[in-house]
Amino acid sequence: MTTPLSTIEETLVAERETALQAFSQKLTEAEAAAMEYNRMDAAIAALTGTPKEDAVTALRSGKKRKTNGSNGKKHATKEQVLPVLKAIVKENPGIAKAEVEEITKRKLKESGLGINGASSQIRKYLAEQPFQIDDSERVTIDPN
Repeated sequence: MTTPLSTIEETLVAERETALQAFSQKLTEAEAAAMEYNRMDAAIAALTGTPKEDAVTALRSGKKRKTNGSNGKKHATKEQVLPVLKAIVKENPGIAKAEVEEITKRKLKESGLGINGASSQIRKYLAEQPFQIDDSERVTIDPN
């Protein structure tokens, strides 16, 4: 016994409608989850000064989202690094640039901050005022 094509079509149309309803429900749930993610991300960005990444971008990147890529630790910001640098150089005028970098990274790590990229960040800040680096790579703070 064969089933008429119209019956097969009706069955497929009904299954398609069921699939569309399920998809619509999941889409609504996903949109609500994305809105919640974006709200949390905005709050984190406001607290830490880190850039926001919307939920869709985070998912499409194909990797788990981390705060900064260093074991979930937050990257040290300029506002966190500069006081550490200033304190080290004030306590040790004429300290070697490499030693300043090493001590700064250790102190940032001890305070729970990530140090990925910290070396280049520290070198950049040491090249700015109020720091001065002499020909022998010794660091001091400009008294002015």
